[in-house]
Amino acid sequence: MDDRSQDERCGWHDNHPLPTAPPQPMLRDGDLLLRPLRGDDVEALWAAGQAADIGRYTSIAWPFTPDAARCLIAAAQVAWGAGTGARFAVILDAATAAPLFAGTASLLHIYPERADAEVGYWLDPLARGRGLARRSVGLLCDWAFTSLRLQRLHLLVDLDNAPSHAVALTSGFVPQGQEIWHHPDDPTRDAECLAYERLAPSGAGSRRKITSQRSS
Repeated sequence: MDDRSQDERCGWHDNHPLPTAPPQPMLRDGDLLLRPLRGDDVEALWAAGQAADIGRYTSIAWPFTPDAARCLIAAAQVAWGAGTGARFAVILDAATAAPLFAGTASLLHIYPERADAEVGYWLDPLARGRGLARRSVGLLCDWAFTSLRLQRLHLLVDLDNAPSHAVALTSGFVPQGQEIWHHPDDPTRDAECLAYERLAPSGAGSRRKITSQRSS
């Protein structure tokens, strides 16, 4: 998992009304659904984010409490409205079983002026081992390159986070070198990471069609 740079602090957005923006889309690839986080996701998001390695390898508030989950959802909605981020719930939506809230996959920071964004992802341990992280990152990247017309995506992975390195590499990201990531609030959670980037392919706008719906 990698979710290294977002600001999840509660309260920073309280006096900033949500700007007018088009609805965040829902993205689907078979039984995988990426949809915007909703206010009624608090309990599912909190439950999915309890593994110790999520606290170790991401910058979400830790311990991850229901209030922290509520703040993350509110911050995600403000970021989409401002055009600075796009956080999606990862849902395994198979026809033969109840939908499973598996985690999140996100553009943590979008930099329109340089057509660049930072990618982040994490999954509940119960949802791992099914290829969901790789598929979610691939779907997110395709959408970022085609619909948002970004030219570069990047991410940071802790040096000892082998599963996340595997996701980055199988998703087409290329290692760029090591750097220190600094936690926004807690220096004890600083980490040495490997930086990755993925560049938009030529003709990205004509790549495979992504099934997308406007969220309600």
